[in-house]
Amino acid sequence: LGLIILIIGFAYELLVISDKASINFTLSGIKFFFSIIIGLFIWVINNFSVVFPEIILINRILIVLCVFMIITVVFDLLPLREMAYYYVKFVDKEKVAINIGRAQIIDLGKKRSQIIHYINLLIAILQFSAGGVILIIVFMLVNQSVAIQDIIFNLGAIVSNIPSLAGSTLLTIILFIFGVTLLICGMLSWYRNKEIKSLGI
Repeated sequence: LGLIILIIGFAYELLVISDKASINFTLSGIKFFFSIIIGLFIWVINNFSVVFPEIILINRILIVLCVFMIITVVFDLLPLREMAYYYVKFVDKEKVAINIGRAQIIDLGKKRSQIIHYINLLIAILQFSAGGVILIIVFMLVNQSVAIQDIIFNLGAIVSNIPSLAGSTLLTIILFIFGVTLLICGMLSWYRNKEIKSLGI
């Protein structure tokens, strides 16, 4: 319950109080951070625990999703539209419509704008879908349909053990936060893309 209240409070602060740049930067940081954490967790499970076929499948799904999320972080920090503007400004200079001192009005053209719109829409849908997949995995962990086994660190004279319940709980919390973040990212990305299209940019 405390975790849910924390997430609601964080989401409220993020969506209402923060500006768009802060929201984008914060969510990108969360995605990158949890992608790395989940990747490390998968590595630990594969090397220090007994792995059953269903866990192998889940690990592979999570690896694909984490790689995709890291790619989306790049597009969050360097949006496709900004890269297109940069390309037009320095390579395809005849597309520069108006020069106002140092400022420029750049016309990407209808075709380029549509391509960027559809790619951004696809990324938004994939992020939302990835969040849904991760929450399904969380549901399976909570209902103990799947579970990770004891994680045993055997480092020479030092032997450390993380019980199955503790490992599963930790993974569940990490995946839950990550999944909710991806749902928020997908919705914001879709809304931002719709807003830009409505402005005819």
